[in-house]
Amino acid sequence: MASIQKTPSSRWQVRYKDPDRKHRAKTFRRKVDAQKFLHEVQTTIAEDSYIAAERGAVDVPTRVQQNLDARSDIGITTRNRTQGIINTHISPKWSSVALSEVEHADVARGAKELIESGQSVRSAKKIINIISASFDAAVRDRRVYSNPCQGVKFPRPTPKAKIFLTAEQVEELAAATVDDRQALSVYTLAYCGLRWGELAGLRVQDFDPLRRRFNVEQTIVDDNGKTIVKPPKDHEIRSVPIPKFLVEKIAAHVRVQAART
Repeated sequence: MASIQKTPSSRWQVRYKDPDRKHRAKTFRRKVDAQKFLHEVQTTIAEDSYIAAERGAVDVPTRVQQNLDARSDIGITTRNRTQGIINTHISPKWSSVALSEVEHADVARGAKELIESGQSVRSAKKIINIISASFDAAVRDRRVYSNPCQGVKFPRPTPKAKIFLTAEQVEELAAATVDDRQALSVYTLAYCGLRWGELAGLRVQDFDPLRRRFNVEQTIVDDNGKTIVKPPKDHEIRSVPIPKFLVEKIAAHVRVQAART
């Protein structure tokens, strides 16, 4: 007979027998979580879809890493950023915690601790979302019944004011560079709206002086010190307008470089 009992430590313990008649027990901080778990166990046993506790014994960072390693739909930059989050925020916090041990309250407290430690709301959400994606995969793999990250609340993020340089500030920045090539990079980033990797990936053939356009067809990303050429973000090949004064500067730069070769 399944039951819920309050322990001397004021926690709530669920006792039940699995389909093999083995005695099982799991303890929760909140009675509502114990009741929810017991309902899930009884339902899954009745539906012959019970998940044994050992299926969820893998620790959280290991499962998050497995989930990242299995994905083929993300780019190098996202993969490296996610790996950094695993190493910096997930492994130190969750290394000794099994998937089946994580409760909603644990995740909510972890999110709060991230924000209190100085992480922005956006960054804290990103970290919890990475954990949540791994729990979604664990649910599909029948390692746990549900995702404890669902429903975690975050404070409303504080909007950050966007800073836009004036034409005079762009000139000052360009004048402070060490050579004409760097100054040209400042003008291109300021007036064409390119990402840094898109700027690094520009070739002479991408410059169309007659139409006053850049054809952005590739980007350069760093993969742990290794330079990788790949399509632009979201595989969006686009044509970017160039101001007339900048066309003349770029054309002059191309001529100088061609003369040197």
